[in-house]
Amino acid sequence: MGIFATACGSVSESNVDAGDPIDAASDALDITPATIAELRAAADGPVNALLEGVVVTYVQANGFFVQLDRTGPGLQVFTANAGVDVSIGNRVDLHVTNMATFMGNKQIDAHTVVENDGGNLDVLVNLAQDVVAAGQVLGEDLEGELAVAGVAFVNPIQVGVSYLVEYNLGGAPQQVSLFHPFAGVLDTCAVGAPIRIERSVITEFNGQHQFNAANAGEVVVADPLMCP
Repeated sequence: MGIFATACGSVSESNVDAGDPIDAASDALDITPATIAELRAAADGPVNALLEGVVVTYVQANGFFVQLDRTGPGLQVFTANAGVDVSIGNRVDLHVTNMATFMGNKQIDAHTVVENDGGNLDVLVNLAQDVVAAGQVLGEDLEGELAVAGVAFVNPIQVGVSYLVEYNLGGAPQQVSLFHPFAGVLDTCAVGAPIRIERSVITEFNGQHQFNAANAGEVVVADPLMCP
C-alpha cells in the first residue's frame, strides 16, 4: 500500500510531545508522516498525511505556500474562498487530506492546520532564492518555491494579468511570464526597463513556469525614467 493509505503506519507517541494537538489527531486518524517531496510526488486524490515543521513562505488571497529549505522543495496550499489562517514566517504542521493539480501546478487541496508556532521567520533572508543571480531556469524543480529576481527586464506586452520579462542566463535571454495583477504598474515601461521582483513564488500555468507576484508592492521599477 502507498505511504498515504489510511491503513498504513501512524504517527507514534514517540514522535510528538504529550498533549500536543498532533498526538490526539494522529491517534484518532492514523495519519502517515510525509515530506513536501513525497506530497509533490503523490497522485491526485485523497491522502491522509501529516506534513510537519514547514514554514509559510508566501500568502495570497486563495492560499499559501510552504517550504523547509532554501533550495526547496516548496508546495502550494490551496484554500479557495475559505481564507487563510496562517501568516508568513509561521512554522506549521498540516493534516493533508487531498492533493490536486491545477493547470500543471501541484497543490494541497484540502488540509487542517494542527499546529502553528505563531513565529515570524524572515523568509526572504532564510529561504528565498534569487533565481537570476543563481542562473536558474524556471521549471518543475523550482515550483512552489519562494523566489526573487534582483534584475529582470520588462517587455511591456501584457497578456491578461501577466507580463513578459527577461533575464540573462549564461549570456542567453530567458523570457518568462510574471503574474502581477495590478494594471498600470509596468504598462508604461519601455522595452528593457529594469525591474526587481522582491517577493514571488514559482508556479506553473498551462505548462509554463512563471514568477507569481500576486500581491501589491512585490514588483519594483528599478529605473523610473524608463517607466514614465
